[in-house]
Amino acid sequence: MALTNAERQARYRARQADPTRHGGQGRKRFSGHISGVAAFQLRRLATYFGGTKEAAIERVIAEMEVSLLLKLGSSSEAWEAYEKGLLREDRARVK
Repeated sequence: MALTNAERQARYRARQADPTRHGGQGRKRFSGHISGVAAFQLRRLATYFGGTKEAAIERVIAEMEVSLLLKLGSSSEAWEAYEKGLLREDRARVK
């Protein structure tokens, strides 16, 4: 019997979230709206890097985190707080 669109989509999402795939991390669903300017910039970055918009977003996030690590220092209390999701840009601690 053929699967419905909803059943196919559910199976696809389950495969994407599978932690044994995609480098042992699984994949997380991400959805939202960005400005037209940001969308244009993202498309341009993806073209420049020779990949997808998804890959460009992942690359920018990874590069920003490396930059932050260099700024905070890998053994600092601030980095530990950041890793736990307890540090804001102004270095205030989240309660």
